[in-house]
Amino acid sequence: MGLTALVEEVAAGSTRCPEDDGLRPDTLDKVRPVYPQIAPAAKAADAVIRAMRKSRLDAAAIADTTARAYRDAQANIQTATEQLAAERKAVRDQWSIVTELRSKLEALTTRIRKWLTQPGLPRGVIEEGDDILLEAERTCPETRHDGPGA
Repeated sequence: MGLTALVEEVAAGSTRCPEDDGLRPDTLDKVRPVYPQIAPAAKAADAVIRAMRKSRLDAAAIADTTARAYRDAQANIQTATEQLAAERKAVRDQWSIVTELRSKLEALTTRIRKWLTQPGLPRGVIEEGDDILLEAERTCPETRHDGPGA
């Protein structure tokens, strides 16, 4: 009877020890008569139940910490993705300015080259104009038409 009551208490997880380390299950009346014989098993059962409860609490704490870390990581990824998108847009905006300036420079150099072929220009003006055009061409880097990151 007492061992059956102890098994029921273990199955229900309701065994507990008070501060004086004596076993006091919810069905104390059933266990009391045979307690001296089952005390080691009762204490072991109580220790197992306590360890299981602690393991469950520890697992829950780990799960909570992991879930929080996952949410934080997801938020960080989202923030980084948004920042990267903003930076890409800024680079593309700058790239479009560079492309526009290069196009304008090419149009101007074409006009200057054509102007330098006019008859009657002094040789010194033509040579200086050619030097300016060469310098402009060396200064202006090649740009791809599809832009950065494309």
